[in-house]
Amino acid sequence: MKLRDISIEAGSPITTEAYEKRLDALTSFNPLQESNDFCITVLGLDNRSIQIVFAETNPKDLVIALKGCDKASIIKVLKNLSQRIAFMIMEDMDYCGSIPDNDIIEAQNRISSIYMELKNTGHIV
Repeated sequence: MKLRDISIEAGSPITTEAYEKRLDALTSFNPLQESNDFCITVLGLDNRSIQIVFAETNPKDLVIALKGCDKASIIKVLKNLSQRIAFMIMEDMDYCGSIPDNDIIEAQNRISSIYMELKNTGHIV
């Protein structure tokens, strides 16, 4: 099943259930999901910090980084984006297919660098 095969009514809020249905099409076993520091960090951030970090992140990096995350981390990120952006990210995750682990790790490291820079400058706690 592809994400594009699961419709979400325009104008309606994307619920956790809708995210999970769409993410089931994306998430299969990925060894990067097991004890992934990036995913653990995302789950530990408060909502405002997630919004600040990902506002500074290249959307392409976000798509690639999320391909290596578990469903809980993906849902937490997507719920902190606008509905339009969250839908776009999910579509891009679907269309990009399989991504080499190296590329996923590099994208996650770039986002982690943004997080550390924002934390060190006091923009997030």
